Amino acid sequence: KKSTLSFLLAETIGTICEGQYLDMRFEKTEGVTEKDYFFMISKKTSALIQLSMKCGAFIANADSARVQIYSQLGFDLGLFFQIQDDYLDTWGDEEKTGKKKHSDIFQKKKNYPFVLLSNSCSAHSLELLRNMYSKDQLNENDINTIMCMMDKHSIKAKVLSKQEEIHNKLQLSIKDLCLNEKEVYLLELIEMIRKRER
Repeated sequence: KKSTLSFLLAETIGTICEGQYLDMRFEKTEGVTEKDYFFMISKKTSALIQLSMKCGAFIANADSARVQIYSQLGFDLGLFFQIQDDYLDTWGDEEKTGKKKHSDIFQKKKNYPFVLLSNSCSAHSLELLRNMYSKDQLNENDINTIMCMMDKHSIKAKVLSKQEEIHNKLQLSIKDLCLNEKEVYLLELIEMIRKRER
């Protein structure tokens, strides 16, 4: 059992390093697609939470089918957490999140709202985005322009729709687990992530 856990940990460390590399590379890459974005976060937040859930199930001597369900649950929970994180960075309340609003955009990160925007707007608007992201540093006017573009293309609604889609998938995984009394905390965890404001 110890050797299996060591292997899973080593494998996940490698995966997370790859995800971090992609995250940094995307800052200088044009044309990042929604598929690219999910591939990247699958190797960061999802990989980390998936490892935690999978190892927990393994240590608890769950059968292989249950370990697999926990593994998928952790993976999807990671997607759910990261999209919520990107949502809060873009539309959250600074006093509640405890960090500067739009910090991802200021750092030219390709978070989920930005990726959706860059794949939704016209060629003219896309060129405008490229020009802003080619600057050494974005200013408040740039941020306001980007947020107006997001409003125009209903990006907030699209992010919330994706959150709901993943939430429904999580609920199906929970149903497959047929939770015992010691596992009901998973429902609370999912709702805590869904409603978190920081």
